[in-house]
Amino acid sequence: MSLALDLLAAETRKLGYRADAVRNNYAYSDVWETPDAAARSIDLAAFTQTPPSYRSAAFGVIEGGAKDPAVAVSEHRGLGAPLMFVIEGDAVSLWQVLADRSPRLIEKTTLENIPALFKARAEQWAPDVIHRAKSLGRLDRDYQLDFVDVGLIPAIEGEIHQKLDRLLQEAIPTLPRLREREARELFRGVFRLLAAKILMDRNHPRASRWSTDKVSSVLTGIGDYYRLGSDEYALSQRTLGALGYAWDIISRGLNVANISADDLAYVYENTLVTPEARRDFGTHSTPRHVADYIVGRLKLWEYGTSPPTVFEPFTGAGVFLVSALRYMSDGLPHDWTDQQRHQLLVRHIKGAEIDPFACEVAKLSLILADYPNANGWKIEESDLFLNASLEKSMKAARIILCNPPFEKFTPAERSRYPEISDVSGSKAIAALETAIKARPNALGFVVPRTLLVEKSYRSQRAEIEKHYSEIELVSVPDRIFNVSKSECALLIARDRREQISSRVIRSSEVDDADLESFKRTGRVSRTRQITRAESSDGESLWITRLQAVWSYLGDNPKVGETLRGHWGIRWHDDQSRHVRDKPTRGFSEGLFSADDLNQFVHGKPRWLETVPDTVYGAGDLPWDEPKILCNAIRKSRRSWRFAAAVDRSGLVASQQ
Repeated sequence: MSLALDLLAAETRKLGYRADAVRNNYAYSDVWETPDAAARSIDLAAFTQTPPSYRSAAFGVIEGGAKDPAVAVSEHRGLGAPLMFVIEGDAVSLWQVLADRSPRLIEKTTLENIPALFKARAEQWAPDVIHRAKSLGRLDRDYQLDFVDVGLIPAIEGEIHQKLDRLLQEAIPTLPRLREREARELFRGVFRLLAAKILMDRNHPRASRWSTDKVSSVLTGIGDYYRLGSDEYALSQRTLGALGYAWDIISRGLNVANISADDLAYVYENTLVTPEARRDFGTHSTPRHVADYIVGRLKLWEYGTSPPTVFEPFTGAGVFLVSALRYMSDGLPHDWTDQQRHQLLVRHIKGAEIDPFACEVAKLSLILADYPNANGWKIEESDLFLNASLEKSMKAARIILCNPPFEKFTPAERSRYPEISDVSGSKAIAALETAIKARPNALGFVVPRTLLVEKSYRSQRAEIEKHYSEIELVSVPDRIFNVSKSECALLIARDRREQISSRVIRSSEVDDADLESFKRTGRVSRTRQITRAESSDGESLWITRLQAVWSYLGDNPKVGETLRGHWGIRWHDDQSRHVRDKPTRGFSEGLFSADDLNQFVHGKPRWLETVPDTVYGAGDLPWDEPKILCNAIRKSRRSWRFAAAVDRSGLVASQQ
């Protein structure tokens, strides 16, 4: 190593960077090279934590050559470091690395002035400060630094997920439909191969003990390391052959040394747990961007070395727990070893799930995210609706994260689970009600969207508003879940107190058009915020977009005080059989669907059948009277979902 590199490494260590976090000739994959990430090596890299990854990269150092310094810095953008030094003889240039633009020159100096530069920037360049600016800066402005582009990490992350997904898709050959046992064997096997790839690319001593050209040796070695058992000899020949093919692809694929282990956990769960697997094995999953948003808003890093117990009922694939693991790790001292972090957090992160396959997915995902530590994660296989198990588990936790089942209890389930089904006929609301009664410090829930405003959920809203000083409700698009089509929202409540003098209430929205941006950056389309001293008793926890308008009109008469609402005409069979585009005997002029209605005006009428024998309901309404016609089916996922128009011409209307 040159004297210049020696000097920069020494100054970096003086700032508090651990010796094993400052790496010479650091090799990594450039995720922006296509189609496969190209292998790169940088002369020196410093990381805020170990194991090194793009999430913890702080500085990169390049010894200049013939290339323009700006070009050289751009080529190492995939390292993830916000700052890059370029050495050219006795001169040193300092650059800011940007996500989607050319790097910005911060200043030029000389090698002689490097110690003074580091001393002057010691506070801003400390490992804890840079680490939190990278991981938390986009969530909390207090952690932002002017030289850290908060868009760099999401940009790298998106590229990594695409390439890892493509690698796994290529590694798993198309097979005839697997029996359940073979599918589980393949799933376990690919997990072990991914874990082995991490150890191999990071030159872990354990990786040298197995024969990398023999898949059975790799499976045995990684099983021993993580105390998973050695069951490869029980694998069917078809499964073992498939795993041999997969290992050939994975072992030669992109270098994962600089990839955050929780990225592998995400892709492992997201790619391998297909919709078919979810259907066959009954497992469910929370999208990572949803989990990251909820957990990020709870600010788990603020607990530092005294973390609360985090519990995820109905764990599914454990995405909430992987997110909690990362954010809680962000609050621990940078000089803690991997083992110290593991020993603390493994005692404070727990889950429970009825499905054994989902339990396995969650546990394996946590193992991947917790590299290089061995196993120890506890995901209890439990029927939480039985014998007050949910209540007991929730009372033992201080933070509850939950994406509950949204189905209603069936009659058979009501008989099996009388206590919990008496709380609510909805499994999701029963879980939320139980969580509220457990009195945790914070809640992060996926809830039915109807919770935002419906009167039937007023009591739950009132309890949340009464006891939590920070509350956020988030309206999200229907398609935010890859598989489920349930209409949902997000509930985030933190800082529970028995007596609250004031509470901050936020209502956020993610528009359908902004969903992809939300997935990448975690930014919502808009947020409305108020500080309220008195509880509204659950009446107005959701701040509507037109809240100021409704407040202004609050003293005016309500529509329901002077008008009566009715459904439109319905028929005994297929509705489409009872509409015509031209006048027909037995048919009356009217509006057939919500598409025939716009705000304040209606479209061209059609002819609807009104023969008494064919209709039921609304056929005898006084259609000739002046009336307001409204849609029953929403017109849009965006604004202007509702439309109304005055009719004085005697039009009829269907129930739509």
